[in-house]
Amino acid sequence: MDTKDESYSEYLENKYLPGRSQYLRWIFYPKILRRLYPDLPIIDLGCGTGEFLRFCRGRGRTVTGVDSNPTLAAKCRQEGFEVLLDSICELGSLRGRSFRNAVCDNVLEHLDRDQLRQFFRRLEELLAPGGLLMCIVPGAKGFQKDPTHKTYVTHEVLREVMSPKAFTVAPRYFHPVNVGLVDRVCYLNMQVFEIRKDER
Repeated sequence: MDTKDESYSEYLENKYLPGRSQYLRWIFYPKILRRLYPDLPIIDLGCGTGEFLRFCRGRGRTVTGVDSNPTLAAKCRQEGFEVLLDSICELGSLRGRSFRNAVCDNVLEHLDRDQLRQFFRRLEELLAPGGLLMCIVPGAKGFQKDPTHKTYVTHEVLREVMSPKAFTVAPRYFHPVNVGLVDRVCYLNMQVFEIRKDER
């Protein structure tokens, strides 16, 4: 299965558990939004089914989505969102634009290491100095649950694929349970990395 295929859009929309949208809307996304710069536009890199786009619109925030899946991008556009159809590694449609707020939710695990290097080279161009990427990736159990996952993202992997002169990675935390090893038994426990572009 490829994440660009229509079959993946169906898989993604059908795999979520009941109550997930409420959890995201009332617990997880408010926490993410509090970490971002207030009153500035947000770029959602890999916006998928558009859940974060809807949340931002409900909070009065300006948000642009990017996704490589034509079916998902079209569905989000039908709801009135600005969604660019583009590769997460190339982001050619965003050339000339910059953001201080970026979110990448359950996307980077779908890339191999070469693609991750390419992504962070583009991110270095896309983020303004001091800009923040909120990066959410699966924990150990969650990584094993999806056949399209390629790289288990850790601090070590991030240090390997990004320029240390360009970015600072804050210590990861887990959500919803910020306790180590829980992610090995609960596939819903996510890792969160706050990646900031250095101000130079």
